[in-house]
Amino acid sequence: MLFKIKHTTHYLYSSEVFLEPHLLRVVPRTDAYQALKTFDLEISPLPTVKNEKVGLNNPNDYMLWFEGKTKELKIMATSVVAVSNPNPFGFVIFPFTATQLPMRYADQIHEQLIPYLMPLSKDEKVQKTAKELMLDIDFQTLPFVMHLARFIYKNFAPEKARPNVPPIAPELTLEKKSGSHKDLAYLQMTLCREAGIATRYVNGYYLDDEDKKYLHAWVEVYLPGGGWKGFDGTIGMAVGDRHIVISSAISPSLTNLVVGTFRGNAHSHLETEIEITPMSL
Repeated sequence: MLFKIKHTTHYLYSSEVFLEPHLLRVVPRTDAYQALKTFDLEISPLPTVKNEKVGLNNPNDYMLWFEGKTKELKIMATSVVAVSNPNPFGFVIFPFTATQLPMRYADQIHEQLIPYLMPLSKDEKVQKTAKELMLDIDFQTLPFVMHLARFIYKNFAPEKARPNVPPIAPELTLEKKSGSHKDLAYLQMTLCREAGIATRYVNGYYLDDEDKKYLHAWVEVYLPGGGWKGFDGTIGMAVGDRHIVISSAISPSLTNLVVGTFRGNAHSHLETEIEITPMSL
């Protein structure tokens, strides 16, 4: 599938401010399942310096530097992305010892995955839930990942997204049985890591069955033989052709699309608009 994406991020300030340097993570990722065909970035006010760089987790980040004062910052990212992931389960876990939990990665791979394996909660209820979910599917790796996604989908009520607010602690989401897509993805990531599965947080776009388009979050798990594979607890499914990745990292804060501050005695207001249009291949 081919999509044209226009994402506008508009910050409005109650009085003139000076913009400090800003980091942008707005370029969709290119990988085995999606390819960035074109990308255009418009910024107002025009930055005095705009340098593209290889980011910590993404191949294309931007740093912006400004001079003078302004009452707004408008970022318009337009991209065309081809997505092809018709069979999310078209792989075999290997070595076969990795089909059982807790996951045991080969030594060399484990060293590289250590940041993605760090526990995210010390809460006993979180640990107990992970063990119960593993027991449900007889400690099998791939069934666990799918069982977890369905568990979140069936048992947690979705809440309205909160822009510029980080996900809440996973134990709180578990307790209240509801959360935004960011909260549910963070809980999903936490429970995967309790099973010893390397997991990272993903920020991107999702088109639902009613063709609604919005910014979304899910997780990717590292499965030997399959690599990084996406699973979405908000919809209870493996990631397919309706997910478009922008960035992924060991924690949600490292996937924020716009990172920066301003100097001045002002209040800020954020407006966003996302347009995703299917195109012919």
